[in-house]
Amino acid sequence: MNKIETLAKASKDLILKEPFYGLLLMSLNKRWCKKSVPTAGVCLKGINYDRIINEEFWESLPAIQKIGILKHELLHIGFFHLTDYASYKDKGLLNIAMDLEINQYIDRTWLPEKGCFLDNFSELNLEPKKGTRYYYNKLKEE
Repeated sequence: MNKIETLAKASKDLILKEPFYGLLLMSLNKRWCKKSVPTAGVCLKGINYDRIINEEFWESLPAIQKIGILKHELLHIGFFHLTDYASYKDKGLLNIAMDLEINQYIDRTWLPEKGCFLDNFSELNLEPKKGTRYYYNKLKEE
């Protein structure tokens, strides 16, 4: 299957597994890139959102992780991460904090091993499901 077919399949699989995400998923513009984004992401475009996917990254993923990446990006929208982005100074730290928050709502087998998970920061004793600001401040303290 080519990238468009695998994206369509992953999108349908996510809609069937978790129908809530279907409405949001269908409203996004889709863009493929080769270099501008290393993995995948969502961005504001006026009052809408674009989903951007690195072709090589996408093709490297097993089917279940393609579903997980779609859900991951949709959760960034659902948790208002894009609209809150400007209120934080350290964008690199913020991206980690945001990923720590949303990855708790996705089955771990649905995500690549290289993702940000609470247990990657076990020495900080981060509490589960505390929100981006909590994780950002805890990471900043360190």
